Amino acid sequence: MLGKLLKYNRIKQGKKQEDICRDICSVSYYSKIENNRINPADEVFEQLLNRLNLTSSDLEKLDYEEMKRKLINWHSLIIRKQTSEAERVRNELAEEIEYFHDSHIQLMYLLFAARFAVFKEDIHYLEELRQAISEFSLEEVPEDIKFYYEKIHTIIYIFFERYDQSRNHACLASDYSKEVVLPEEELIDHFALLGRVGLETGDYSISIDFTQRAINVYDRDYNLHLSGACRVLLARAYRKVLKFEKAIEELDKVAAISEQTQNTRLEAEVLQMRGEIYAQSNKQMDAIHCFQQSYRMRSGRERLVTIHSILQEFEKLDSGQDILSWVAHGMETISKLKNKRMLIPFDEKYELKFLYYLVSYDRVHEKDFEATVKEKILPFFEDLQDWVSIAFYSEKLGSYYEKRKEFDESLIWYKKSIQSLWARARY
Repeated sequence: MLGKLLKYNRIKQGKKQEDICRDICSVSYYSKIENNRINPADEVFEQLLNRLNLTSSDLEKLDYEEMKRKLINWHSLIIRKQTSEAERVRNELAEEIEYFHDSHIQLMYLLFAARFAVFKEDIHYLEELRQAISEFSLEEVPEDIKFYYEKIHTIIYIFFERYDQSRNHACLASDYSKEVVLPEEELIDHFALLGRVGLETGDYSISIDFTQRAINVYDRDYNLHLSGACRVLLARAYRKVLKFEKAIEELDKVAAISEQTQNTRLEAEVLQMRGEIYAQSNKQMDAIHCFQQSYRMRSGRERLVTIHSILQEFEKLDSGQDILSWVAHGMETISKLKNKRMLIPFDEKYELKFLYYLVSYDRVHEKDFEATVKEKILPFFEDLQDWVSIAFYSEKLGSYYEKRKEFDESLIWYKKSIQSLWARARY
C-alpha cells in the first residue's frame, strides 16, 4: 500500500519516477516500490518522502475533498452525455480510487460508475457494481452521498423498467436533497428524473411540474440538448392529460431546437410525439404517417418504440397484413440487437410486444396465442409491475376466451384487467 501512496502523490505532483528516485535508488528499484513488489529500507523510504515534500503522517491525509470534487465533475460529464471525456476521466479515477480507503469516496465512485454503465448499457458490469454497492452500510454515510445513492438507484431502476421502485428511490432522493446543499446541476438533473418517473407511473402533474423546473434552468444556461430532451417529456405529459395544444406548443419548440442543433434524434422524437397526438385523436393514418417518418430517421433500438406505435394503429384498423409486415421489421431489429450484445430490459419488453402481434395475426402462430400470452408475456410484465400492460394483455385473454364461449375463464381475465388498472390508479 505504501508504494501506491507514493505513486499517487507523485502523479498528483506531476513528477516522473526518475525525478523522485534520483541519487536515492534506481528507477527500476523505485518502480518495484511503487508496485508494492519491494519494501524499501526505512532510510530509503524517508528520502523518497522528502523528495515528495511529504512526511509519513501526510500519507494518511489523502485529499478527501479534492477526490470528491473530481467524482462530482465526472458525474457532471455523464449527466451532459460527454461520453469520450467521461470515459477518459473514468480511467484516471479508476487508478486514483485505489489509494483511498475512505468508504464514502469508494461508494461515490461505484455509484457514478453504475450510472455510466447504465449510459453505456453494460448490464454485466452494472450487476457487478450493484453487488459491490450493496455491501456498503448507509448508517454513517453523509446526507449528500445518500442523495446520490437514491438518485443513482432511481436511474438503475428506470433502466430495468421497474418504475415503481424507481419512484421510491426518487422520493428518498428528494428528501435528502432538502437536507444538504447540492450543486445546481445535480438538483436539476434530479428534477428531470422526477419528471421521467412521474410520466411512467402516471403522476402527470408531478411530471409536468418538475420537468418545467428543469427546462427553466436549461433554457437559462442555453443547454439546448437537455432542454429539448425535457420538452419532449413535457409534451408527453401534456398529451397524457389531454392538453394537446400545450403538447404541440412544446413540440414546436423542440422542432426549432432540433433544426438549430441539427439533431436528427430530436427531430425523430418530435415526429413520434406528433404521431401519438394524432393517434389519441383517432386520426390513425395521420399518426402512421408521422410514425413512419420517425422510423426512417431512427436506427437500431430507437426504432422499437416507433414500430410498436405503428402496430397499435394498424391494430385499430384491423389491418393484419400491415401488422405482420411491421412485426417482421420489429423482429429483425431485435435480432440485430441480439447479435451485438445481450438484450436490455427495454429490448425484451418490445420483443414480447411484437410477439403478441405475431400470435394474434399470423395463422401459423395463432394456435400459440393462449400459451404465449399466459406463459411468456404476462409473467414478464407482472414481474415489472407494469399495470397498464398487464391490463392490456389480460383484456386480450378475456376477449380470446369470450370468443371461444369459455365465459367463466373470460370473466377471470376481464376482472384481472380491471384490477390492474385500479392498481395503477392507486399508485
